[in-house]
Amino acid sequence: MTDKDEIALEDGGEKLPLPVTGGLPRGAGRVAALSALLLVPAVAAFWLTDRQDTAVGILGGGIVAIVNFWFLARIVVVATGRETMEIGAMMGRLFAKFLVLGASLGFLVLVLRLDGFGVLLGVGVVFPAIVLASLMDVLN
Repeated sequence: MTDKDEIALEDGGEKLPLPVTGGLPRGAGRVAALSALLLVPAVAAFWLTDRQDTAVGILGGGIVAIVNFWFLARIVVVATGRETMEIGAMMGRLFAKFLVLGASLGFLVLVLRLDGFGVLLGVGVVFPAIVLASLMDVLN
């Protein structure tokens, strides 16, 4: 990493890489992309085994999980970047994100009547994507 790829924080000499100081980190984008890619075989496997209700639940849960991950990454970027945020504002954003996540999952299961097991599998797709992204970073 060169000096051009880093930016000094104003309150000290610590430096953060540029992808963390604006937008979303490259790693967060990689996790979101891997999550979307992992949804494809999961949905296809259940669709082809005549479990279409579970496949649709996986797709719905996966989309909610990817959007939730994106919002969490954005909150982390704002909290660690040059933009200053009061602790109360950050906690408010995290709480709001949690409420939206709960409402979204409740909407999928209670209103749309998607398969709860499928939604749970879809939400869980982010975790193997995080492991894969970490392995990709280690191997590079």
